[in-house]
Amino acid sequence: MEKIAIGKRIKNRMKELRIGPAHLSRKIDVHASTVFKWFDGKSIPKGSNLTKLADLLKTSQDYIMTGKKPLELNSQADEIVKLKSRIEELEKDNIKIREYEETARFYMKSAEAKAEKLEKELEIKKVEYNELITTFWGRNRQGDPDDSGKKKRSL
Repeated sequence: MEKIAIGKRIKNRMKELRIGPAHLSRKIDVHASTVFKWFDGKSIPKGSNLTKLADLLKTSQDYIMTGKKPLELNSQADEIVKLKSRIEELEKDNIKIREYEETARFYMKSAEAKAEKLEKELEIKKVEYNELITTFWGRNRQGDPDDSGKKKRSL
């Protein structure tokens, strides 16, 4: 049992799981200097600290102490970490999609309201146009009542 190798395995596993020394010391309730002693091979984790450390690093006590990996356990733990990370990414994407959908619905309602307003304005303009045409043609066909007593000049 080589103390320096134990420290390297602990460091490597922490790196794989993105766990810092301060986080590790808080989670297993040891002083930060103890963790650094493990790293440097000045001491090794024992008893309940070893159990907590193995649990936190998602590996076995045997791996920490000897380097023998229980392949199935380790690969399952790694797979779980990857799956959790992927689930978090998908949840974030799902939230973004919902936000985009909500924004799209808002703009659709706004566009529909504007289109409805423009259609009403267009109908009003059509009515006004038809009234002007009717008035113009009505005057030209029947004669303009204002011109009834006036003489037309010839050029």
